[in-house]
Amino acid sequence: MYRLFAVCLFLCLSIHAGWAQHYHFTGYSLKEGLSQSQVYSLMEDSRGKLWIGTQGGGVDVFDGIGFENYSELEGLANNFVNAIAEDEDLNVWVGTDEGVTVFDGDTAHSFLFDEEIACLVSDSGTMLVGTANGLLKCTLSKNTFGTYEYEASNNPITSMVMDTSWVLKGEVVDDVKRDSLGRYLLGTENGLMVWDGKALEAVGGKHHLRRISSDGKGGWWLAYYGLGLWYLGPDGVRKMPIELGKGNVVSLYVDPLDKSVWAGTLYGGLYHLRGKDDEVELIRQYGVNNGLGSNRIRSVLRDRDGGLWIGNSGAGVYRFSGDRFLHFGEDEGVLGGGAFSIQGDKKGLWIGCFAGGLVRLDDEGYRHFGIADGLTDAKIYSMAKMGDEWYFGSEGRGLYRYDGERFERQIEVEKQVGRFVRTLLPDGQGGLWIGSADCGLLHWKTDGTFVKFSKTKGELGGDRVNDLAYDQDSALWVANFGGVSVFKEDQKVAIPALEVLDGIRVKSVVCDQWGRMWLGTNGKGLFCYSDKELKPVEGLHSRNIYMVHWDKLGRLWVGTERGLDRFSFDRNGEINGQEFFGYAEGFTGMELIQNAVWEDANNHLWFGTVKGLSCYFPELDADRISQEVPAIELNEIRLFYKPLQNTAYGEGLSGWSKVPSGLELEYDENHLSFNFQAVSLQAGKDIFYEWKLEGFDKEWSPRTTQQLATYSNLPSGHYSFKVRPILNGVSGEETQFTFKVNSPFWVRWWFLLGFFVFGLSIAWLVYSWRKKVWRERDRKKHELEVLSLKLSELEQKSLRLQMNPHFLFNCLNSIKGLIAEGKAREARLNLTRFARLMRSTLDHSRLSHIPLNQELDSLRSYLELEQMSHEGKFDFHINAPEESIDMLVPPMLVQPFVENALIHGVLPKGDGEVSVSFLLEGGLLKCVVEDNGVGREKAMEKKSKDHQSSGLAITQERLRLLFGEKAPEEVVVFEDHINASGDSQGTSVSIFIPPFIS
Repeated sequence: MYRLFAVCLFLCLSIHAGWAQHYHFTGYSLKEGLSQSQVYSLMEDSRGKLWIGTQGGGVDVFDGIGFENYSELEGLANNFVNAIAEDEDLNVWVGTDEGVTVFDGDTAHSFLFDEEIACLVSDSGTMLVGTANGLLKCTLSKNTFGTYEYEASNNPITSMVMDTSWVLKGEVVDDVKRDSLGRYLLGTENGLMVWDGKALEAVGGKHHLRRISSDGKGGWWLAYYGLGLWYLGPDGVRKMPIELGKGNVVSLYVDPLDKSVWAGTLYGGLYHLRGKDDEVELIRQYGVNNGLGSNRIRSVLRDRDGGLWIGNSGAGVYRFSGDRFLHFGEDEGVLGGGAFSIQGDKKGLWIGCFAGGLVRLDDEGYRHFGIADGLTDAKIYSMAKMGDEWYFGSEGRGLYRYDGERFERQIEVEKQVGRFVRTLLPDGQGGLWIGSADCGLLHWKTDGTFVKFSKTKGELGGDRVNDLAYDQDSALWVANFGGVSVFKEDQKVAIPALEVLDGIRVKSVVCDQWGRMWLGTNGKGLFCYSDKELKPVEGLHSRNIYMVHWDKLGRLWVGTERGLDRFSFDRNGEINGQEFFGYAEGFTGMELIQNAVWEDANNHLWFGTVKGLSCYFPELDADRISQEVPAIELNEIRLFYKPLQNTAYGEGLSGWSKVPSGLELEYDENHLSFNFQAVSLQAGKDIFYEWKLEGFDKEWSPRTTQQLATYSNLPSGHYSFKVRPILNGVSGEETQFTFKVNSPFWVRWWFLLGFFVFGLSIAWLVYSWRKKVWRERDRKKHELEVLSLKLSELEQKSLRLQMNPHFLFNCLNSIKGLIAEGKAREARLNLTRFARLMRSTLDHSRLSHIPLNQELDSLRSYLELEQMSHEGKFDFHINAPEESIDMLVPPMLVQPFVENALIHGVLPKGDGEVSVSFLLEGGLLKCVVEDNGVGREKAMEKKSKDHQSSGLAITQERLRLLFGEKAPEEVVVFEDHINASGDSQGTSVSIFIPPFIS
């Protein structure tokens, strides 16, 4: 994949030495958060974080976003760090000038030595520790770290739990590796030592061996200080024939991707090499002259994403994203530092530059063309090659033609389309399409004629034409500042779907291999037209599209002010991948120039940017930099802002991830915070997150770079917290954590059941007691009512019995008088009435209710007998509606009122009339007893003071008992009839009786 090349147009043309190479390195030093600028060691841990050992600042941990520092204040043994390693239990060991510190994710455990630590190598559950005074083999207890004890030993290496022993005592051990035979290769101040478990063997000369690295094929690369690079193979140790920075190689790294060698020197920078047999090929040298901040390279490491990290002495740490992009600015001949247009041929490359005019690059170097050459000094925005001639469109100076010797301004074209030429496209038949900035579109045909298209004629949405492209049907698509217009043989074609873009500034248009048209707009994003549908494309890093290009490898490139988005497709034309190239990925130009892109015959892409010219080499991109979405890890859970490991639920939580396998919380422990992160050293700041708490959230959260999600006042229930990373619009795998918030005891089923049973029991007891009380009260009330009713009935009967002697005496005397007067017939009639009344009275006295018609018969008999006894001194009338005669009424209920009206009202007057009327009113039976007697006032005067009208009172009480709780306020209503002179004209009594249906 690698071969020696100078910067060239097509990686086959050698360019002038003045055309320098600049590679993209991203530097991190003090201003970016690094604690100290001398980086002596690098290590990527199992979580993807980079550990950086400095000389005086301790160790820094980089997660792709920021730095976290550990120094002596946090428990580090010493701030001068020389080596870092991770053991099999994921503990991180840090070797310093004064001992070793072990980070277990919870605590920094430091063990102070008297010697400087030079190297750390994990080896089968132990840690090999190279010091300035020999080699230690250390084993940590799984239960406790404890304190190391130092013991001298005759054995070179002895493994002891919580103990150390020495090998090569007094020797400086800078590196140690273990080969496939189980032997230890030791890099010492006196050369290479091999320990097979029994004896030490010196291999090679006694020179200071700084670093040892396996080539992955059974051989070993050896870096000797002052002697350069050597190789240990089956034939022994041999020096490699290449000079590297005066031979002072202090760091060595064999790339696992391609087995190439990276050698860092003390003064000569970084060398990238490939070994082949007895030869070494120099791929490239990197130093301060082409992007690095220092030539003193102390450590090299490639991360899991493919980025190369380089520790410098005095310049911090640099990340190298590879050679896939080379950038050329003003110092390299791109005048003005920016490229407005690019296109090339087999002989060289034309660049329209910011300074105006053109720059020509070929195998002889670069040359600037301007006014002195017959060309304008205005900016060149477009160019096209037709046969052996070139056409260049300028900003304000019209169109120029170049035949290889001279430039000629095309005045006749200016007359048609103006001086501002934005885009050019050959029509394939010898003619040329010319898009202007303010005068529409011009077709310059081979016969020299012109056909013009403009907005005023309704052919274009805007007269500013930005880009031109043919589709698979040879129709011309015109991107302009009013939408998109399509022409077929100079005739406009109507495409309804494109009306969506009417009024929108469309900047770029391109056709892919499936015949789909891709349209880039100003601020509205990217659209794809296919199968008569126009669809937006999601996931772009910006919606302000400057350039769209379909390359020969079948990938779509979209340029914006933020960099490049690249889409890849499956065989069906569906998007199956997206990558982004910005500053961190080596695309240092960042902001693209509108439609300034060209692809050469070797599939190299040339991009014009505001900072110059950038070239992309696809052959250097394969299997190098990964843009896969990194895995996400749930780092910590906080309960009411307190780490879970510091709560009652923290038992057993240790290590770097403080997350239990499951969690069951009480009802009032319902405020949780989740801390998570997907680590990418390359794209850490570009990772977004979405999360959802199943059981609480219905939708995923909005995308954000925030790495903390908090939920408060969670109700009881089962929950599953899910979170996923998003990189370049692609979602990564979810991670989830399931937990439960218990219900309060008072809402749990057993409590509710017990409470229900208890409540039911109490309710039953209360109900039973109340029911008993109610029954007893009702019984007593009923007994009282029955007793009262019986008493009333007995008193009524007693009154009847008291009335009967007077009535009998009067009736019998009257009948006797009739007999004495010889009125036998009348005597017999009244005697019959008397007998019938006595019989009905006796019969009714045994009943509580009788039909109304029987009560009327008794009243009529009573009044007839009274009329006979008083010799006809009064008249009476009895009226009742037909529908009420079958109703049941209490017997002799009205008789006391009739008797009172007769005796006290009518008879004292000497003559008069008594009227008894029954009628239905408001659901009640109403009886009105009316007389025209002397009135109640005079009647009371004639009564003796000892007379008590107990019959009326008893009758009223009797009525109330009959009504019960539904009794009206007045069951008996008296009304005196007074004339205008104030004299009484009688009395009426209204009696309300509860009717009973027969």
